[in-house]
Amino acid sequence: MIATRLRQKLEQMERKVVAEENDTLGWVSREHGTTRMSKVVVSDMDGSQSERARTFAELIDGIDQDLELTYAKSTATGR
Repeated sequence: MIATRLRQKLEQMERKVVAEENDTLGWVSREHGTTRMSKVVVSDMDGSQSERARTFAELIDGIDQDLELTYAKSTATGR
């Protein structure tokens, strides 16, 4: 969720910068293609135990969930 919001904010900032460049420098606006999301495969160093390909957003969401679980466990045990 956080990764998605960050990506959306970065895309918004990119559109703003492109608009400012076009106005300031007199550039002609080019067609903005669709963004193709990259996928990443996480595996052990030797290539074993490979997981399915995931987007960076899914990967970061998984990290966020792991951190939330770890925090919940640590607060429950008082550590």
